Amino acid sequence: MNTTQMFLEAGDVARELGLVPQSIRHLAKAGVLRVAATTPRGVKLFRPADVEVLKQARQAAKEMPVKRKGLA
Repeated sequence: MNTTQMFLEAGDVARELGLVPQSIRHLAKAGVLRVAATTPRGVKLFRPADVEVLKQARQAAKEMPVKRKGLA
C-alpha cells in the first residue's frame, strides 16, 4: 500500500473544508492543523482524523451565538 493513500494533501483538505490550499498551509504553519508527513518533494500530508477534528471545530464555531457589545 502506498503510504500517501493514508493521508490527504492540502488540496484535498481544502476541498473537504471549503477553503483554499493556501489556507490549509497557513493553518499547518500556525499549528492548528498538524502535518503528519512530508513527501520527498515537499508535499505536506495530513491525517484524515486530524482533518475531521478541524471540521468539527469549525462547525461548532459557526453554531456558537455571537454576543455583540451594546446589543440585547
